[in-house]
Amino acid sequence: MLRKATSKIPSVKRQFNELLETEVKRHKLKETMEVIFEHAQTKKELTEDMKDQYEKIEERIRRAIKEADKNCRIFKRKQVPFSTKQKRLMGAIRVLQMARLRFLMTGSRNRPRARIVSRMANKYTYEGPLVYTTREEYDTKIKEAAKAYDAFRPKAQQFRETYLAQLAEEMAAEDGK
Repeated sequence: MLRKATSKIPSVKRQFNELLETEVKRHKLKETMEVIFEHAQTKKELTEDMKDQYEKIEERIRRAIKEADKNCRIFKRKQVPFSTKQKRLMGAIRVLQMARLRFLMTGSRNRPRARIVSRMANKYTYEGPLVYTTREEYDTKIKEAAKAYDAFRPKAQQFRETYLAQLAEEMAAEDGK
């Protein structure tokens, strides 16, 4: 049973159809529908029980479509990253906050390790210095990073959509479609 998924990403479409097909097989909707169809062709009329059964099948298919669509949306939301520029700007704030916390917790037992800060910097491709001498320097750098991110935020959705379109094209090329 094929139904058009709401997504343009081929892997999400494939997952949607697989989920829908498993629901149809699990509830044996196709076989039941064939029995009703054969009875309607031979008798030219359906009994009340068969009409009720047909309505139940239709409702079960609607629920299966809704469930498959919901699962695909959840899948898509969790797997789609931010654009690289947005990831870098958000990461700069997080890296600086972690470095500031490390500076403030000097001598404390639960102080973040330098390795964690450097790994965060690599993850978010942060290129600035990680160590400053005063708290005010950290605060000003965090404010600067926050201002840069706030300036970018109105354009973030556009960047994300172009990034998603680019990902969809790459996935389509991988799938051969």
